[in-house]
Amino acid sequence: RTYGSELVLRSLGNASETTLPDVTEFVWAKDGKLLVYAVSAKKDDENGVYAIVPGTNAPRTVLLAGKGHERRMVVGDERRPWNDAEVAGEVLAEFGFTNQAVP
Repeated sequence: RTYGSELVLRSLGNASETTLPDVTEFVWAKDGKLLVYAVSAKKDDENGVYAIVPGTNAPRTVLLAGKGHERRMVVGDERRPWNDAEVAGEVLAEFGFTNQAVP
């Protein structure tokens, strides 16, 4: 298994720096205001796809978390088909990202 590496974001305006650990892939929104990134860490519970608005104090938004291998979702007594990667691709497409943003 391959793990991510640090992604360092530097603001030239105020000389601030943010380090995101274990990043494998990332993509900026077309307007440059949102960064979506994938994490592959040694601890499975840290893996996922996240979004941040650089330059703000807003916490990251979890788009997907965990192993990402679910094939169905149970709602009450009903089992529904589910695909984490497909749903993530649909959500990211709504924000203007291509399906390449999903690991």
